[in-house]
Amino acid sequence: MHILPHSSKGKLNGLFALALVGAWYSLCKGAIALSPGELLAGLTSSRTNGGSLSMIMHLRMVRIASALLCGSALSLSGSLLQQTLNNPMAGPSLLGINASAALSVLLGMLLFPSLAQLLPLFSSVGALVGSVIVFSLATLYRFSRLTLILSGIALSTVLGAISDALLTIFPDLVAVKVDFLVGSFAHITSTQLSLLSPILVMAMIIACMMGRPLTMLSLGDECATSLGLRVNRVRLLLLSLSAVLSALAISLCGLVGFLGLLVPHIARRMIPTHDALHLPFTALLGGCIALFADTTARLIFAPYELPVGIVLSALGGPSFLVVLIKYRRGESYA
Repeated sequence: MHILPHSSKGKLNGLFALALVGAWYSLCKGAIALSPGELLAGLTSSRTNGGSLSMIMHLRMVRIASALLCGSALSLSGSLLQQTLNNPMAGPSLLGINASAALSVLLGMLLFPSLAQLLPLFSSVGALVGSVIVFSLATLYRFSRLTLILSGIALSTVLGAISDALLTIFPDLVAVKVDFLVGSFAHITSTQLSLLSPILVMAMIIACMMGRPLTMLSLGDECATSLGLRVNRVRLLLLSLSAVLSALAISLCGLVGFLGLLVPHIARRMIPTHDALHLPFTALLGGCIALFADTTARLIFAPYELPVGIVLSALGGPSFLVVLIKYRRGESYA
């Protein structure tokens, strides 16, 4: 049964409406439920005059915006990676982003324990540095899809070993590591969101405009070169965009799983990659899935809540297994 219309524009509009409904529902529901009248009062009152109601609204709106933004960024990052590398199993961890972000968080807490509020900065800087190292290693050995993947795997293995060594020597860091690995939108502050959201939105807009180069790359390097595309330069640009998107999103919410890997597969089945609306649809679909997963994590055991990473893993594991089975049967990747 199709919930969305058949046209690409209709599907995108339907998904946008679904995101609005999901945001409204998440705003009303929680440990303290809000009626439509209370919701309107909270939206129109100031934080100082509205008291606790306005504070609840403020916290929930930050969380909703964080889920939509991070989910969109991670899904778009995964889609760029999978199409650029022509690898349906590609995700942010492939470039060493996850491992370098996790190590930088551990080092930040070890060296600067009083600066816990700067964890997003440690994470984003570490993730971007890891991406640069991977690109540099791949360039040394003739920049290609294979050398990039191998460089990412090698860096992830080394950095993972260093992280494990730090956790063995400094066991107090285990709590920090666990919180970061599971992923959550609960601890994102309005200050962190306001600082990083303009960069994330700009990067997503640029990424959504890269549909034509991605389509040319899908034809093969030789064909793309004959069409006037500077393959290595464009591939590096696309991978850099993917690294920036995933690094900044991870710095906010931690290693939220499956969005960057699974959402692009779902989007390809609904809108083909050569469609101009494919990338915007992928981004919005990832935001919707992250929002509904976070709402479920808040409500399923209310007033207690689960980290959203657990919910996404529970949903994503079986879904990913279905993707693997269909891929092995030879169903089209694009």
